[in-house]
Amino acid sequence: MESEILTIQKLKDEYFKWATEKIQFSELDGCIEISTPFVDMYNDRITIYIVKIKNGYCLTDDGYTLDELSMLGIKFSGKYSKRRKTFDRILRNFGVKQSNNELTIDISSLEQYPGAQLRLVQCIIKVCDLLQTSREKVADLFYDDVANFFLDNGVQFSSDASFIGKTGNPNSFNFLVGKSKKKKEQAIQMVNNPSTTAYTSPLLSIIDVRELRPDTEFYVLANNETNTISDKFLAAFSNYNIVVLLWSEKMEWLSKFQVVA
Repeated sequence: MESEILTIQKLKDEYFKWATEKIQFSELDGCIEISTPFVDMYNDRITIYIVKIKNGYCLTDDGYTLDELSMLGIKFSGKYSKRRKTFDRILRNFGVKQSNNELTIDISSLEQYPGAQLRLVQCIIKVCDLLQTSREKVADLFYDDVANFFLDNGVQFSSDASFIGKTGNPNSFNFLVGKSKKKKEQAIQMVNNPSTTAYTSPLLSIIDVRELRPDTEFYVLANNETNTISDKFLAAFSNYNIVVLLWSEKMEWLSKFQVVA
C-alpha cells in the first residue's frame, strides 16, 4: 500500500478534523459544556464550562478536579507544604486561578478561548498527576527527586521554563539545562505517571515549540520506578523522534546534561 504524501495542509486538515470530531459542545442553562478528548485520573473525558461574566468569559472546571482529589485524600492545605507549592506552581505556569474550589481562566474575548481551553486542560492533567503522591510521601515528589539528583550531580538548570509555541500559547517545561560550547540547550518535561493516555499534553507542547527553537533539544522524563510505563506512551514519542528518559536509568543518561569541560 502506497503511503500518503506528507504535506502541511494535510496535517492541518487532519488536526482540524480530529478537533471537530473529538471536542463536544452542549448548551446548558447559563453556560456551555465542553467535553474534551483528554482524560482525568479515572480515564474519563475532562469536561470544562464557559460562562459569560461582566468583562468577558470564564472557563472553569466547576470544582470537579479538586473535589475529586479531596475525596481521594489529596488536599492542598498548608501554604508552605511541598504539595501546596507544587500546586501553586502548576497553576502559575498555565495562568490558572483557584476561585473557591474551582480552577478558572478569565478571558476578555472569544478569540482567546482556544488557547485558554488548552491551558486549563493541561493544568487539570498536571494537578491530577499529584494523585500519585500520598500524604506520607510528600517529600518524595518526583519533581524534588529530579531536582535534587541534578543538584547532587552538578547539572546546572533552571526550573519551570515557558516557551511560546506556533499556536501562540505558552508551553511549560519542568527543567531547562543551559547550552554550552559542546551541547545545545535542553528542555525536559516530566511525566510522573506514564500511562497510556499521559503522552498527549507533553507531546503537544513539544510539537508546538520545537520548530521555533532549533537550538533546543527536548526530552521527556518518565517515572517508571513507581509506575508502569505504557508501550503506547513510548510509541507516541518515538513516532515524533522525541527521546524518553527513564528515571530508573538515570545514571546512564546523566552525562547528557552535565557540563563537558
